[in-house]
Amino acid sequence: MAQNDDRWVEVSKSAFAHETEGLNLLRDVVPNASPYRAWTNFEFMDNHGLWHEVDALVLGRRRLHLIELKHFVGRLGGTETNWVRTLPSGKVRTQRSPLLLTRRKAQRLATRIEEEAHKVAVESGLNPEKVRRALPFVQESVFLHAADFTVEMPELAKSGLFGLDGDEDRSKLPGISTRILEPPTDTRRVDEDLSVIIALALRNLGITRRTERDAGSWTISGAPVASGDDWQEWPAKHKGTDDPARARVVSFRPGTPAHARAAAHRKMQREYTLLSSLRHESIVVPRDLVQDDDGNTVLIYPQTPGYEPLDLALATRTLTADQQLTVLSRVAEALAYAHRNHVAHRGLGPSTVLIHTERLDAGRIDVRLVDWSWAGRIHDGGTRSATMLGTAVTATGGAAADEVFQAPEDRWAPDSDRIALDVFSLGALAYFLFSGGQNPARDRGSLLERLRAEQGLDLAAATGRFVDERLRELVLRSTNPSVSKRVGTEAKTGRPTFGAQQFAAALDGYRHAQQPATATPQIDPLNPPTGALLDDRFEVQSVLGSGSTARGILVTDRHHDDRTRVLKVGLDDTAAHRLRDEAEVLTTLAQQQPPVPGVVELIEGPLHLGHRTALLLSNCGEQTLADVVRYTPLGPAQLKTWGLGLLDAVVALDAAGITHRDIKPSNLGLSRPDGKRSAKARLALFDFSLSRAPVDQLDAGTPPYRDPFLGTGIRTAYDSAAERYSTAVVLYEMATASTPVYGDGVSDPRVLADDVSVSAEDFGGHARTRAEALATFFAAALARNVRDRFDTAAAMRAAWAAVFAAKPADAEPVHAEVQAPRATATATAIPPVAVGEPATYTSLNTLAAEFARAAATKPSAIRRQVVELLLGTHDAAPDDPFVTYQVLAPLAGVTPGRVAQIFGELRELWARSPQLAATVDRLYRRGLALLESTGGASTPELLARELAGALDADGPADPQRTALGVLRLVLASAPEPEPGSEDDDPRPLLTRRQSTGTVAMIATAAVDRRLPAALAREADGLVAAAAAQGLALVAPADADRPLRAAAATVLDVAPEQVEIPGYVLLRIAAASSVQVALSARDELHARTLPIRDALGLLLQGLSTSDAFGRPELESRVAARFPTLARTLPRRPDLDSLVAAVVQGMGWSEERARYEFAGAPQRLSHVPTRHTLAGSPAAAIGSGSDVELLLDTSIRDRTFRALGVPMGASDQVADALVERFGAVRVDVTDVLLGELRARAAQVGIAWEAILAADSGAAADREGLKGFVAQALPAVVDAVSAAGGPVVLTDLSTLAAYGQLGVLQAWVDVTNPPPHAVWALIPQPEESGGRPGARVDGTALPRTSPEQFVQVDRFGLQALLSSHEDSMKEHV
Repeated sequence: MAQNDDRWVEVSKSAFAHETEGLNLLRDVVPNASPYRAWTNFEFMDNHGLWHEVDALVLGRRRLHLIELKHFVGRLGGTETNWVRTLPSGKVRTQRSPLLLTRRKAQRLATRIEEEAHKVAVESGLNPEKVRRALPFVQESVFLHAADFTVEMPELAKSGLFGLDGDEDRSKLPGISTRILEPPTDTRRVDEDLSVIIALALRNLGITRRTERDAGSWTISGAPVASGDDWQEWPAKHKGTDDPARARVVSFRPGTPAHARAAAHRKMQREYTLLSSLRHESIVVPRDLVQDDDGNTVLIYPQTPGYEPLDLALATRTLTADQQLTVLSRVAEALAYAHRNHVAHRGLGPSTVLIHTERLDAGRIDVRLVDWSWAGRIHDGGTRSATMLGTAVTATGGAAADEVFQAPEDRWAPDSDRIALDVFSLGALAYFLFSGGQNPARDRGSLLERLRAEQGLDLAAATGRFVDERLRELVLRSTNPSVSKRVGTEAKTGRPTFGAQQFAAALDGYRHAQQPATATPQIDPLNPPTGALLDDRFEVQSVLGSGSTARGILVTDRHHDDRTRVLKVGLDDTAAHRLRDEAEVLTTLAQQQPPVPGVVELIEGPLHLGHRTALLLSNCGEQTLADVVRYTPLGPAQLKTWGLGLLDAVVALDAAGITHRDIKPSNLGLSRPDGKRSAKARLALFDFSLSRAPVDQLDAGTPPYRDPFLGTGIRTAYDSAAERYSTAVVLYEMATASTPVYGDGVSDPRVLADDVSVSAEDFGGHARTRAEALATFFAAALARNVRDRFDTAAAMRAAWAAVFAAKPADAEPVHAEVQAPRATATATAIPPVAVGEPATYTSLNTLAAEFARAAATKPSAIRRQVVELLLGTHDAAPDDPFVTYQVLAPLAGVTPGRVAQIFGELRELWARSPQLAATVDRLYRRGLALLESTGGASTPELLARELAGALDADGPADPQRTALGVLRLVLASAPEPEPGSEDDDPRPLLTRRQSTGTVAMIATAAVDRRLPAALAREADGLVAAAAAQGLALVAPADADRPLRAAAATVLDVAPEQVEIPGYVLLRIAAASSVQVALSARDELHARTLPIRDALGLLLQGLSTSDAFGRPELESRVAARFPTLARTLPRRPDLDSLVAAVVQGMGWSEERARYEFAGAPQRLSHVPTRHTLAGSPAAAIGSGSDVELLLDTSIRDRTFRALGVPMGASDQVADALVERFGAVRVDVTDVLLGELRARAAQVGIAWEAILAADSGAAADREGLKGFVAQALPAVVDAVSAAGGPVVLTDLSTLAAYGQLGVLQAWVDVTNPPPHAVWALIPQPEESGGRPGARVDGTALPRTSPEQFVQVDRFGLQALLSSHEDSMKEHV
């Protein structure tokens, strides 16, 4: 396209030479002809108020292409979400795939173009709906335009990536012209008229170019590095100091009034104040909160150099089992600390857990939790808004993939139990680590489906290795979709019994239980296991939790009559001086006469436990006041008693001249005399670590307990009035289970003229006269003017006692005013409707009820019965609502013709209810959009799952079944095409499986209806071919290319142009086939898979300390292979089956479990990254993926085939011999030696053998039997080795069809006497490396993990260790 052609619009010139070069390459590709157009280097604002940068937008004959330009050199590896770049210098970098952000931009731009095209259509007198349907899909792409570049990624991960034209052999990517010049289809064709409409729409939406903008003391520039539903993260720099930072801009929809922006900012200011007070080593909090030029709120976060998101760090590393547990423990302890301080995260996931990579490589774990911008107060009774620091409940704090780490109720309940939300995310994070880096689900809809099916995230359904039952149960419990089952509740109080602290304790208990009985490991006093003995004196009972300075450890003191004490252990060396200061303060307190009541007692210290500093303190109880008032106010009697106890302590501290500086519920323990549970609890104040903070350090302490009016007027230093203010806030929270409010409750009290808002109605449950007395007390104690408060602590105590001294004259209690939750437009995934449009239903349960009611009011009416049969609420409802009319008819007692007639009446029935009709129309449009996003094809299950995810699914017993019924009704209610547009009918078509009549595919008219049958045939063939090779499963990655090729043949396009995602192709194939099924990991397998083979796959990686019962085993089978549920035999038949699968395992009558006889206890195996991740206790330390894999192989006596670069076999074999003591067996040498000996025995000249080998095919076929006779020599050579064996040069076996000899070692049910490793050379071929093939012949395997490609890092690790060893010998 010519430089100055009006079809190429350069909105602004690029500031980068490489970007200009890439745009020039694009310009050479785009034809100067209708309908092609291009716009380059611009920004646009979406309808959420977010700005997006676009490198190039190209309109083609079929689609609109949003293209991100990248000038990368070197090699690119990784997955579709996380990229691993290897620079020419050898340096490795990891990053998120740019496709993720580009896809979000494409979706937002499509919405804006649709809005503006609607206006253009109206202004031009065109049919807006017809224009909307004709608009092309906005397709994201990444153009990698550097010349010196190659991609080494799976085919699935390359989707959407393009390289230079003519450089396909080197880049391993299709040229960019294949995307831009793609031909139109019958249903998707852009003509010149549509091209003009799109050009006008883009002009109207105001594409422009911005450089930088100000936000307080910060300058924001560059391109966004992350984004969410209503936020973007940009690089920022301080104007005065040039300090770098991350600026998270929380946007508002265009047109939001200024007063609404200001109100939201004030609310965020209060949440920011609460969050910024957290002081914990593992928590990164924002350092500033400002507004930008557009009035958006901006959170400024510090940079975290050296730290990477957990999932990116693990893209090139492997965590050992111990490191996995340490990461989870650190995260759980940080969450527990935040929860104790009334803060929840609400967005936890792998991208929000950062890990220091250099320290990790050195064997140390250092984690940071970021993106607390979605945090909110736990159980804030006054505010039920769905927005915390600017985000809707549908958003998460980290990457888009983190959405599948959020609890199912989070989207629908703005006032969800935030502790329960974080517990779910913590369990999902554990699933991610223990499953080898697998996300819980592909998307939100599939997450909900999993949770409904498994009642949590079941590790047995995901991992290829056996995971200890205790860890499996911990993850299942933490991710239970039922909040009450997830966190538990006390029957009497309703308080939760399981949270982040209990999760950490469970991990700690597991660690301790797995230690060898004879082991004496070095114990860190900061992270001791339960039962450990510290300093030969303190036996650990439990870890109580961490603060900003130290961690509390509940111990039994063996030197003092086994009394229960608390060790306060400093987190690091910098905490030592604060602990010494606290010890001095507590010593001073202990010397007071009379003794100060209700405070912690220093027993001994500072102590030195190893390299840690600690204080030995009295036990103030395992619960705190925060655990009580978080959920409910105290009763009158307890309020009086505990209030007087607190005030007695404050009066005594005041008399001693000591300030606490951080009085709050979480620093008040529920202490019982002598530790007796039957004794009445009393408050005990602890944590005096801030007592010696400088008086001018006014931000010390915790809001909202810290006096907000300090620093105003003449109050420039901390004073006793501030101490009394904190006490008053605690008393108020004890009385109301909430904190005081000034003015509107969201603004900073310092900038308001309002005093505290308090009335008798705040104290529900108290008699009127006492409630009024409490209101009077708090109006004085919390007054903004210090002169209006109580003068002394003693006066405050006297006033409190007076409140309860007089008996109330009236017995009628005050009823607390109940505040209705604030309405929020963000509490639904269905977009808000415009003014004047009818509302839509957002609850699946309500929608089902409305469908039935609209059909007929009488339950006996035939229409209603048919609708209820489809929805699954009828007693005779079929399992599948997509059954034919012939099946439905007898269930309703009518003819098939009558059922068809009722289906034709549905749209008219819904029209009687505007809200129901609007809901049906919006769900139908959503279904069409979902079909479009998956290439025009899907299955009923997938579409129903997405619909269930877009609605509140609480209520129905089986939400997926109800959603399927709703989908059937919505599809049956599709609007008729307009007259004259029948050829452009968008209504989806159903394709049924001929053998059963079930619907295998829902698709647009553009998708050939022969596709399901073709995919079924291909899937059947893949499973049969795998079985012939001894494989029970076909992995999704192995099935993707063949299924895509089969689809391409039917659709008459090239395989790379098949837009239907791989997971959809898999499901269509499985739904269409009568022979194959899908596992929970999307692996194809035979529906008749023998249970023995299934157990062989499930029980891989067992350590000798693992044990399980039949119910556990049955649940594991059902989780991994749903179609094999209920096929496990009963005992005693099961005993022989388990013994055959796992050598040495048998039934223990004593423990009623299968276990290894006489096995010593040791640290259980926990899987890590992918299938390379075996990490036994002996291998806890540094090591590459392949080294850890081989360590595990030696322990488990398994077969592994290692793909190594062509020409490197000898070096790798030598390294394996040196590193692992392996015995090398050159298979060809052994065979040739045996053949020569046999030839001599029977008098055949060796030259004749060689001639036959190089002769005609018939001669070689005759020689095949002779080679087979020599195979026992290979088997004997392997058996004779006393340890692991490395096999090299298997080419002779492949040439004569004798690779089957490996079957003796690949059978997982009968492992070899020692590990056997085969080296498989991997030549670089045009289609990629051959994988598990020897000279084109498939390698026999019984499990996909038996073949492993040794990557560059593993190869370097093996060869470097060999070279280091050689140097030592020199």
